[in-house]
Amino acid sequence: MTKKIILIAHRGTKLEYDENTIISFSKAIENGVDFIEFDLHRTKDHKLVINHDNTLQRTYNGNGIISNMTYAEICKFRTRKDGHKMPLFTEVISAFKNKTKFIIELKGVDVVEPAAKIIEKYNIISNCVISSKNLWKLKRIKSFLSNCRICYNITKGKEFTLNEFLKNNSLKIQSMKFDMISLRSILVSKHFVSVCHSNNIIALAWDFINLKNSILKIRELLKLDIDGILFDSLINLKIIRNELKN
Repeated sequence: MTKKIILIAHRGTKLEYDENTIISFSKAIENGVDFIEFDLHRTKDHKLVINHDNTLQRTYNGNGIISNMTYAEICKFRTRKDGHKMPLFTEVISAFKNKTKFIIELKGVDVVEPAAKIIEKYNIISNCVISSKNLWKLKRIKSFLSNCRICYNITKGKEFTLNEFLKNNSLKIQSMKFDMISLRSILVSKHFVSVCHSNNIIALAWDFINLKNSILKIRELLKLDIDGILFDSLINLKIIRNELKN
């Protein structure tokens, strides 16, 4: 029997809709993803918001550093393309906790403890995976939520690099208790997937947005036995989902 491939919406359906917005997540869920993936930052008034960058400029019609602004100040601005506001973490949980699962990237400063409290309050620990490129953040979230699943973004990891991981020091790898590891698509190899599987780690691939033929790359990775794909495109998601059904 063919294994189940994990379908993940990377910041929602960010090519067709504004990334990290309610509408972007909604469209991904409507099209059958298993997880929505998003990034957390903390505002000046201690609200957890969802945005990839620590500033507004790239995706919103305003300027500013999120950690230096109150949420009310941030809400004066809208996404550049379709005019959506930046969602709160609690808003996304409330909207979707009974519809999908979450991969939560601990992106900003001082987000670990408040994120843990919200995850516990909303009782979503079994429906989420906590992600980071920083090992210390993953260790710290485990100190608050010992049963939470964690995903290490090894592409940008400095405390434990991809080259170190590929040496397959199982004692070291297993001591870190990763449930998942995510890697940029062009860096994924059969050996990477094999090392993940030999240590009972789920292997994920991300970043297809600038490839000439992203569908071809996704198909190649599926042949390498990758466990999950972070989709940037709703079109690609639909194509692969239908191919997997057949």
